Amino acid sequence: MYANGHAEKLQGGAVNKGIIQGVWSREDLDQTTKGSVVEGTKASLRRMELDYVDVLFCHRPDPHTPIEETVRAMNYVIEQGWAFYWGTSEWLPSDFIEACEIADRLGLIRPIVEQAQYNILHRSRVEFNYVDLYKKYKLGLTTWSPLAYGTLTGKYSSGTPEGSRYTSPMYQEGALRNNFEQRIATADKLKPIAAEIGCSLAQMAIART
Repeated sequence: MYANGHAEKLQGGAVNKGIIQGVWSREDLDQTTKGSVVEGTKASLRRMELDYVDVLFCHRPDPHTPIEETVRAMNYVIEQGWAFYWGTSEWLPSDFIEACEIADRLGLIRPIVEQAQYNILHRSRVEFNYVDLYKKYKLGLTTWSPLAYGTLTGKYSSGTPEGSRYTSPMYQEGALRNNFEQRIATADKLKPIAAEIGCSLAQMAIART
């Protein structure tokens, strides 16, 4: 636009030079939700050596990004043929409902499945919070962490094993931070029940989910 397009040419040249010299990558420049989703999807497909996936999950909504923008981005991915469907992961029921309502209003593709943490110690979202959505929105469900980050293997009963997740600062300050000792105590109380039915705590936990 400026200087009959010369400004854009200069900017484009600088960007391409930076990419060639390794100062930044193309992915570094895509900071919008749509750009991140598109580049992230393409990168994942390259790593898996696939042309498409059946379902692409949007893991945890960005609180600073309008859900409409996320819905549009996921719809674009499907239109490109990189995925057949899209789903959510660890979304609140209210966010999932909003995404469906936006998709319906704009003629876009709804999310069809939620991927939620589900295990003996973490049950409420799957068993209670999402109950009304299964029928109303035909919500599918897939779950993760049946062993609660390894807590339900019983391996933390005698301390923290070397190389386990709790030795990582990322987990100490993140997913395993809240009520960790309480969860260990609960797992220990479940061991006699597993022994009574003739299986390990881990086997019982997986069977329960």
